[in-house]
Amino acid sequence: MPKPKCNRLLFFLSGFWSLYRHSRPGSPLMCLVLQAMQAVSVVDANPRIGLLSLGIKPAVFFGKAETVEVVLSSATLIEKSTEYKFMYPWVGTGLFTSPAAKWRHSRKLLTPAFHFTILEDFIPVFQEQSSVLVSKLQDLTREPWVDIVPLLTSCTLDIICQTAMGVSINAQKGENNEYVKAIH
Repeated sequence: MPKPKCNRLLFFLSGFWSLYRHSRPGSPLMCLVLQAMQAVSVVDANPRIGLLSLGIKPAVFFGKAETVEVVLSSATLIEKSTEYKFMYPWVGTGLFTSPAAKWRHSRKLLTPAFHFTILEDFIPVFQEQSSVLVSKLQDLTREPWVDIVPLLTSCTLDIICQTAMGVSINAQKGENNEYVKAIH
């Protein structure tokens, strides 16, 4: 795996410092890190994969969707990293956070539920909720900076509740705020 050369690392750090100095106060640090990583991958002649050490833990970053697809579609690379343990108190060890053996068993049970013919029935729900999201985003186009995480969380919650449970909670329209606040 290619490691950044010394001059590339200095470029990354100087670019990150520049982003940090010119960022809007209160901007999430992760946004700045991702912007700096994107800048490095754009400058790199072969921006497919890179390794960056964050303290004692190495971090792999991908510059092309085709590269990450190989990792995400692997049937053997399914063990979760240690960071997932921080989510156990909130979501437990479900499909998203479960160890490899439990994940493999659960995935076999769930795969038929996500067949394309079944998902086609939910396209109207996806379209309806996406339209609500687009409308909300259009209202915010004049803002200099927008945190889209709460908007995407509400949209996702509306879609999941309507498709999986048959319940419309209208999280994007401000209804059921207690439930939305408990998740976000």
